[in-house]
Amino acid sequence: MKMTSLLIACGLAIAPVACKKDKHDDGVPSPKSVESAEKSAMEAKSDVKDEQSDVAKENKDVAEQVDDVAKQADDVGDAQANFAKKRDEFVAKAKAQMSTLDARIAALKADTKANARKLKADTRKDVDELMSDIAKERAKAEAAFNAAANGATDKWDDLEKNTGEALGDLSDKANNLAEKLKDAGIKLRAEADKADK
Repeated sequence: MKMTSLLIACGLAIAPVACKKDKHDDGVPSPKSVESAEKSAMEAKSDVKDEQSDVAKENKDVAEQVDDVAKQADDVGDAQANFAKKRDEFVAKAKAQMSTLDARIAALKADTKANARKLKADTRKDVDELMSDIAKERAKAEAAFNAAANGATDKWDDLEKNTGEALGDLSDKANNLAEKLKDAGIKLRAEADKADK
C-alpha cells in the first residue's frame, strides 16, 4: 500500500512536468503564430498585387508614350527621327523590363519576409547580402536607364550597352535570390519564380 501510494505520488509529481514538456516539444505552432504568419502572407500577397497593378499601368503608359513618340517623330528630320524612334523604343522596352524586374523583386522580398522564420542564420545572411546587391544593381540600372533616356546620338551605343548590361546584372541577382530561397525550401509565388530571359 505504501509503495503504491508512493508510485502514485511520484506519477502525479512527474505528470505536470511531462505535460508541459509535451506542449512545447510537439512541433505544433501556436494559434497566434499561425495567425501572425497568415497575416504576413496576406499582406505580402496584397503588396505583390499592388506591384502587378502598377506594372500594368506602367506598361500601358509605355505603350502610350511609344505612340506619342511615333507621332512626334514625323515632325523631326529623317536622321534625328530615326534616332529618336530607336532610342524611345529602347527606353520603352527597358522601362517595361525594369517594371517587370521591380515586380519580381517585390515578390521575392515578400516571400523572404513571409518565410523569414524558416531561414537558417547563414542563409538569412546570404539573402540579406543578395538584397543589398539587388538594391545596388537597381540603382545602377536606373542610372543607366536615365542616361539612355536622355542620351545623345554620339554616345548612344555605349548608353544602350550599359543599360542592357545593368538590367542583365539586376536580373541575374534576382535569379540568384530566387535560387537561394528555393534551396532553403521556400516555395516562391509565380511572380517571384519567373526567371528573366
